[in-house]
Amino acid sequence: MKKIIAICLILTIIWLSACAKNSQSSQGDKSLTAGLSNSVITAPNDSYITNITPADLIGCWNASPYWAAGRGDNHNFYADGHYRFGFNEMDDLKRIWYRDGTWKIVDGQVQISITSQTYCNGGKFVFDRAYGYSIEGGSLVVDAIDPPWVENYDSSELQIHYDFNVHDELYRDDQGKYLTAHFGNKQFWKLNDIPPRINEVGITE
Repeated sequence: MKKIIAICLILTIIWLSACAKNSQSSQGDKSLTAGLSNSVITAPNDSYITNITPADLIGCWNASPYWAAGRGDNHNFYADGHYRFGFNEMDDLKRIWYRDGTWKIVDGQVQISITSQTYCNGGKFVFDRAYGYSIEGGSLVVDAIDPPWVENYDSSELQIHYDFNVHDELYRDDQGKYLTAHFGNKQFWKLNDIPPRINEVGITE
């Protein structure tokens, strides 16, 4: 009987020891897991462009970091100094299509001069079940703006920098990132280093 009790005590000690080791192992795993889950992977700091060059601006800047069914509101800077603001191409009820002018960099500031605007004159509102209301039958008219509307932006206003939060490879630049900027109180993304072509009747292609 004493032998049986002794064997039982030995087995109990072995079992308790094994339980203690498993408990320590489990706590260690939980500690490691907690450490990993609490770690935060941060993206590199955005590098703001404070010395703006023409190469930084030339291209098409869109109001969203992707093309949808068409361009949204968009700023276009051309290498020859032409500037065009295009209004949302997906808005079939808009009257003003474009505002055109010139751009240049003066003393570190981007200066935009609006000299004309293109708008849709006349036409009628029609309804389509698939697309809703739109204007049909109007004609595009170009009105001169004299004196020009002048807008000036310095680097602190534009806040041109690389956007590390956008991951679509289609529009990344050579550095693998998007350039983004603020014109007024609205953010735009540079989706193309070549602005859209303007055909002989003034339509953006």
